[in-house]
Amino acid sequence: MKRTAILFVALLLLLSAVQLVSAAAEAPKPWRIVFVNALVGHPVYNDQDRGILDAVKDFGPEKVDVQIIGSSDTNGLAEKTIEFIDQAIAMKPDAIVCEPWDPSMFAAIDRAVEAGIPVMCTSNKPDDMGKIFAFTGTDNVQYGIDAAEALAKKMDGKANIMIMMSKLDISNQVESRDAFVKTLEEKYPEMKVVLVEFDDANLQTATEKFDAAYRAYPEINAVFMLEGTGAQAAAAIAKEQNREVVVLGVDPIKETLDGIRNGGIWGTMAQNFYKRGYESIRFCVEYLEGNTDAFVKENDSGLVLVTLENVETINDDLANATRKVGTPLK
Repeated sequence: MKRTAILFVALLLLLSAVQLVSAAAEAPKPWRIVFVNALVGHPVYNDQDRGILDAVKDFGPEKVDVQIIGSSDTNGLAEKTIEFIDQAIAMKPDAIVCEPWDPSMFAAIDRAVEAGIPVMCTSNKPDDMGKIFAFTGTDNVQYGIDAAEALAKKMDGKANIMIMMSKLDISNQVESRDAFVKTLEEKYPEMKVVLVEFDDANLQTATEKFDAAYRAYPEINAVFMLEGTGAQAAAAIAKEQNREVVVLGVDPIKETLDGIRNGGIWGTMAQNFYKRGYESIRFCVEYLEGNTDAFVKENDSGLVLVTLENVETINDDLANATRKVGTPLK
């Protein structure tokens, strides 16, 4: 009798084990997404990463698993980013998110598509939008127009402007720069661009170039930034040289916001990198689950002019503009 009872208990345990194994086998695996960060460690991309991680938290690890990869060094950045996209392809995820800021990256997107991996882009669009399932980023042309209008209003239609880019050939910055210049030429003939420079998104390089530019072009009285690092350098060198320079930065990074608070920087055009990160994960999940009607393909992540009037609320404003899990995407 005891032997029968023992066998019965053993059978129950075996059945339970089989059921557990079966349940584990049937449990859906989380969607695996690789996010190729354009520049790891840069403040605006840290904001983007924060959005990504918040989306993962809101979905839960059982729904989505995201790995963020990318270069932290601007030297040879295009080539390194291509290598990271290829690395993402080799990982065979369910989806890849990347930022093709240089045309040389289009071929890497082709390789992902050929491998059967859905691709989404942020900030910059590929040569053929048919290759990707979604895009989110700033309307680069409208950004240039809005910046020109804002600076023209601040300067009463008269200024000698220096433009600072991270590199001279980054497509989104080129589009914004050209729209900025075109707007000034068409509407504000006394708003002159006297110099266009680049600083590799490096604070030390920006400091050196602003120092040289202010000395070589004493007429410069306004700066339009197209990268998020150098606004503080533009303001610091102006103060050091005892010059009045109106600085219009880009992105709401801490140092720029502090510069607005202390008066060294007039304003910044805040792109919503947090929203880009968060909503990119939402777009991926909806797409992978077949809910393509839940969102539109091209999404403007938004832009806000930040001055002393709204500097204390901008981070909350940007977070509140993000469409969180549980709210409609369109």
